[in-house]
Amino acid sequence: MKTKLRSILSITLLAAAFALAAPAMPMQASAASKTQAKHQAKASHPTPDAIADAKARNLVWVNTASGVYHKGGEFYGKTSRGSFMTEEEAKKAGHRLAKEPLLKKKPAVKTK
Repeated sequence: MKTKLRSILSITLLAAAFALAAPAMPMQASAASKTQAKHQAKASHPTPDAIADAKARNLVWVNTASGVYHKGGEFYGKTSRGSFMTEEEAKKAGHRLAKEPLLKKKPAVKTK
């Protein structure tokens, strides 16, 4: 009899503990959703209009993943994570200017 009573009591206590913990779980899931939404927002690329506006305002594109900023070129506004800011703000934040890609020289055409 005592063992049955203890079993019932322990099961009841476990059920109560899970019931109390259950409301906290959706809160944790929503916090994870918010973090994921922030990451996705950072990972989205700017629109062509936003890129044109930033160029007109002489802003640089900072690749926040690598700490490199671009004044123009193929990566301007195109990296997976980044933001526009002034060059001074980029330097103050510790970012560095991207190296210019090496120009591929065409082989010289020999003439006779």
